Amino acid sequence: MSRTYDALKKAEAEKAGGRNGSLLPPDPVISPPSTAPRSPRVSMTLDPSIEEEYQKLRGNLFARPGKDGLRTVMLVSSSHGEGVTTTSTILASVLARAGAGEVVLIDANLRTPSYHDLFTASGSTKGLTDLLTNGVGPKDLVWPTFIPNLSVIKSGRPLPSPSHLYQGRIVELLAQLRKDFRYIILDCAPVKDYSDSSFLAPKVDGIVLVIRAEQTRIETAIKTKRQLEWAGGQIIGAVLNRKKNYIPMVIERLL
Repeated sequence: MSRTYDALKKAEAEKAGGRNGSLLPPDPVISPPSTAPRSPRVSMTLDPSIEEEYQKLRGNLFARPGKDGLRTVMLVSSSHGEGVTTTSTILASVLARAGAGEVVLIDANLRTPSYHDLFTASGSTKGLTDLLTNGVGPKDLVWPTFIPNLSVIKSGRPLPSPSHLYQGRIVELLAQLRKDFRYIILDCAPVKDYSDSSFLAPKVDGIVLVIRAEQTRIETAIKTKRQLEWAGGQIIGAVLNRKKNYIPMVIERLL
């Protein structure tokens, strides 16, 4: 398993515990924008089995006929710790490496953000909240990453009640980003705990619901789906995380 994947799992664990403390992955996932060449010492290399699952997800979401209009996708869960940050980050990297165009990954979880630690960007804490409140142009706070064709927007300065931000300038911001990026992937706050994602749901092209196996109750997942649809969002798929396989692999190959 790669160090990048381990760092992402640690970020999810921090979120699940409701902690906002510093995350210190073994190496920074993203190198800061600068005039110097980007460092090659950290990559998004995954275990082949994990890579294949995300390639399947990319194909199911974006490679089907009639999906050319799918540009802005938010990933969200019912509760903390279900794997939204891991899923959105790896999905964005897979899209970028597929060569389909420029991809921007947005930390739209303004409650328990992770990208300020997972992604190094000149020590700047500015990001999405600054874009939505200060009228800053998106090009000022979009940071290139080590992965070709992949950029990131961090969450920005913390606000006590940020859900109102997804009722205003967010539509204009997404329209601006669509001019420069083929895909916009948003990592969003859990629906059960906060209202943010419900306000954002109707403003994106599609929603992927992330569910943790053997933890999220079916009733909870259904309620989350209905809440997002009631808000005007369109569910385009679901990801079941950490599903245990009780069939030995040597037997499964024969099935």
